[in-house]
Amino acid sequence: GMAWIAALYLAIMVAHQESLEWLAVAVAGLAVVLEARISLLSFIPAGLCGMAMIGAGGPMGLMDAPSNMKLGLAFVIGAVVGFIADTAGNKLSKK
Repeated sequence: GMAWIAALYLAIMVAHQESLEWLAVAVAGLAVVLEARISLLSFIPAGLCGMAMIGAGGPMGLMDAPSNMKLGLAFVIGAVVGFIADTAGNKLSKK
């Protein structure tokens, strides 16, 4: 979600169409839901939370690199730990 909203906000900034911020949020939300078919990206609330965290600052919020890097690292670690927990849970439930 973070990557989608960042890419779409960047495109809006490059095109000088800040009034279309709502469209970026809608497309990013749709992308998060559609990418849930991939096992590693299947936890929709995490994707929407990431989208909200980055998107809350609007297009200019993308420029806060130190905070965004820490947030991104936290989400990656959370996704990896969640994936490991899900995999372990699936293996234990099949025994």
